[in-house]
Amino acid sequence: MTPHGRTCIDLFCGCGGLTLGMQRAGFHVLAAIDSNPEAVETLRSNLVQRKHHDLIPVAHALERDLCAFEPAELASLLGVSHVDVIVGGPPCQGFSTARQVDGANHGARLKPDPRRDLYREFLRYVDFFQPDVFVIENVLGIRSASGGEYFTRVQKEARELGHAAGRPGYRVHTQVENAWELGVPQKRQRQLIIGVRNDLPGYFLPDLKPAPRAQPYTCLGPAIGDLPIVRAGGGKDERDYDPAYRLRHVVKWSDAARNYLFKVLQIDQAAKLTNHVARPHSDRDLRDFARLKEGENSKEAMRDRGVVLNLSRLRRGLRFATSVVVLPEIAHREFERERT
Repeated sequence: MTPHGRTCIDLFCGCGGLTLGMQRAGFHVLAAIDSNPEAVETLRSNLVQRKHHDLIPVAHALERDLCAFEPAELASLLGVSHVDVIVGGPPCQGFSTARQVDGANHGARLKPDPRRDLYREFLRYVDFFQPDVFVIENVLGIRSASGGEYFTRVQKEARELGHAAGRPGYRVHTQVENAWELGVPQKRQRQLIIGVRNDLPGYFLPDLKPAPRAQPYTCLGPAIGDLPIVRAGGGKDERDYDPAYRLRHVVKWSDAARNYLFKVLQIDQAAKLTNHVARPHSDRDLRDFARLKEGENSKEAMRDRGVVLNLSRLRRGLRFATSVVVLPEIAHREFERERT
């Protein structure tokens, strides 16, 4: 603990999502570390150089390779050998079920990927700084990658941290969080791996609550309806906000929009609208999108409503050169095969 309060380190911090969350929870983030220079520069600009009256500034935003940067070097820089909490999201690409181009993270097409072992660098810092609590965030694919091998390894190795040196080790448990229940307007789930040092009483409460500023089940409309419409492949990297358009949006969606835009996103602190660019889509893809209902994906549309989609690929490894009509019962069999 410092004069500013409880202390924290964010490893594999990216542009600072977890860092900001810890700041908003009242922590003094002593260091946020990542190897990506653009991500670190973004974090430094927003959370170090820019002052926020309600946040304790990040002490150090560091561009470092955690495989080479030693915990003792960080301790020397910070002037401490213990922190209260370590959080981080080791790279998820080695676990993601979305990976298809160069192989896969699951099943027969599994490819070696050194990023899957980066959790060990996280645990190396936990072992050195002996935080009261650590939290690892990752995609759900970590549960099944390599038949669950890495999911099991992380927990086993975390429980054994420091045993050889007579240290207490950690009680470890896992839980899955639904982003929409915590106020994020995305149909997204994340895996948490949480450790509490064995010599501390009590346990981490598994029932997470939304942050005070967040509203659970915020829908996409209130969250992004203030943005100007862009066509596939269109948009600009930087443009002015349209205050009149935003006002009409807030009037339409009322408290839901006002809360998300101003309390969560804090858009009133942004001078420009940046990176509002849409990825390109083919005419075929756009026709398929038009056949989907709001909140529905292509699998559900084909399975439940017998929708005809012009797919280039029905499932992994099976390609079609022309449009296909998928009957519900055929589609259902394909989906069941995918799941198993």
